Amino acid sequence: MLSTTTQLFLLGACIFVMLFITVKIKKGRLKLKYGLPWYAVTFVIFVLAAFPKLIHKISELIGIHDPVNMLFLFGFVYLMILLYKLTASVSRLSDKVKKLTQEAAIHDKCENKEKSNE
Repeated sequence: MLSTTTQLFLLGACIFVMLFITVKIKKGRLKLKYGLPWYAVTFVIFVLAAFPKLIHKISELIGIHDPVNMLFLFGFVYLMILLYKLTASVSRLSDKVKKLTQEAAIHDKCENKEKSNE
């Protein structure tokens, strides 16, 4: 079980993270689609910190002996999903940069032809 001090620390940290993410989104430094996973994870940690017996019940239902192992498993799965989404975003952006670079080169070449024809 978590000690009261640890529970209070986790609850406070979760509130801080949610406020921090909210401020970053409002200032435009973080897009909402990237902030939502942070909200989700922080909310789950908040609930688990507020109700520590819930971790034990969930791990028993899944059939995992040690609740800490369940948390590591969920964390690993979450990170893999997040890594996939970020990789897909980078791939899309890479394609967009390539297309824009090609369009800029074509545009520059057309401008140079027009200048040489004058």
